Amino acid sequence: MSRGPKNVGHGGPTLHAGSHADGFPRRHVPRAGEPARRGSVYVAVLSIGLVVTIIGLSALVLARSQFQGMRLTEDAVKADFAAQTMTDVTVFRLANNSNWRATHTHDTWTPNEIVGDATFRYKLVDEIDGNLANDPNQPVRLYGQATVGETVRIYSVLLARGRITNLVTNADLENGTTDWTSYFCTLESRTDSPRSGAACLLVKNRLFYGSCAYQDIRAWVEKGVTYTCEFWMKMESGSATAAVQIETVGTSSGYCYVTGSSTSVGTTWTKVTGDLTPTWSGTLNTARVYVYTNNTTAFRIDDVLVAEATSLQVKPVPGTWRREVLP
Repeated sequence: MSRGPKNVGHGGPTLHAGSHADGFPRRHVPRAGEPARRGSVYVAVLSIGLVVTIIGLSALVLARSQFQGMRLTEDAVKADFAAQTMTDVTVFRLANNSNWRATHTHDTWTPNEIVGDATFRYKLVDEIDGNLANDPNQPVRLYGQATVGETVRIYSVLLARGRITNLVTNADLENGTTDWTSYFCTLESRTDSPRSGAACLLVKNRLFYGSCAYQDIRAWVEKGVTYTCEFWMKMESGSATAAVQIETVGTSSGYCYVTGSSTSVGTTWTKVTGDLTPTWSGTLNTARVYVYTNNTTAFRIDDVLVAEATSLQVKPVPGTWRREVLP
C-alpha cells in the first residue's frame, strides 16, 4: 500500500502555502509591532521632497539676497566715486569762472547732471552770512551729491581764495590821489559817500571818454600773465557804460589795449571787472591800468584791485574735506 501524500477528498482543490482551505489567496495581516510599510514609505518620500523644496527655496532666496547685496555694494562704490570725482571737477570749474558768485544761489542745489550711471548735483553755502555775492573773500562750502540707483553719497569741501597780493598801491583811495595820475581830467579826493573807508576819488572835468585816473604798472606787469582788474565806481549823475583796460606801449608793437566786458553803471556803487592779459613786442615803455566810460560824465572810484587771476581762484582749504551724513 502506498504511503505517499494523498489528496484530501477526491477531486477536491489542492491546497498551497498561502491559501485558505477554500483556495483563495491568504491576506497579509501585519503582526503586532510591524510598521505599515507602504504608508511609511509614502510619508518618507513626501518629507524628503519637502526638505529638498525648502533647501531649493532657501538657496534661491540666499542667491537673490547675495545678488541684491552685490548690486547695492556696486552702486555704493559708483556713487562714492562719482560724488568725490565730480566735486573735484566742480572745484575746477568754479576756479575758472570769475562770475560764479553771481550765477549761483546760496544753499540751492543745481539741476541734475548725468555722469555715467550716476546723477550729480551740487550747491554752495556761505556759512558766514548766507550771501554768495556780497564779499568775494568769504569762504564757501561746496556740497557734491551723487546718486546711483537707491544709493546716495554726499561730500563737501570748504573753498577760499589764497593769499591775495594787490598789485596797485593806494587801492582803497584813503591816501587821496597818491600813486594815481590824471589823464585829461581833474582828480579830487572826497570823503562824502565813499564805498568803504573814509575816502574815494572823484574823476571830473573829463575832456573825452578816455579821460581817467590811471596807475602806472610798468614795474611789475608781465607779458602773457592774466590779471583780474576790479574798480568799484559810480557816476555823479545819469549812467554810462564802463570797462576796465590795460594799455601797453612796446618799442616794436606800439599801443596795445586789452579791455574787459562793458558794465552799466549808475549812481550807486557798481563793480566793473575783467580778466586781462597784456602783451607787447620789444621793450615795454608804458603800462597803465584804468577804467573808462562811453561819455564824459564825472564818476568816482574806490576799492581797486589788480591781482594775478590765479591768486583769486578759489581752492579747497586743506583738512576740510568730509563725507556728509544724509539728512
